[in-house]
Amino acid sequence: MWQVDDVSLKVYGASPPTQGELCSGADVDVQAHTFTGTVQCVVTGLITLHNGVVVGAGAQLTISSPSIQLGPGFSVETGARLSAGQP
Repeated sequence: MWQVDDVSLKVYGASPPTQGELCSGADVDVQAHTFTGTVQCVVTGLITLHNGVVVGAGAQLTISSPSIQLGPGFSVETGARLSAGQP
């Protein structure tokens, strides 16, 4: 038996979202993703990163949001850089 308590769905075109599209918008919930390269997330509301979100070695992730939540399962690998702040 399956039970669904909370679902959010974003629909993109035929190709998968870019890393920047994945973490930009009004309220953003990112799960099960490894960031690579240089990525900038610009969120106007709450951004939550958890459940298997990794900033990979050598990656640079910059988050700009009025409310940032880093939850269980979020990690930054050695050699990665995370910058987070309010706009």
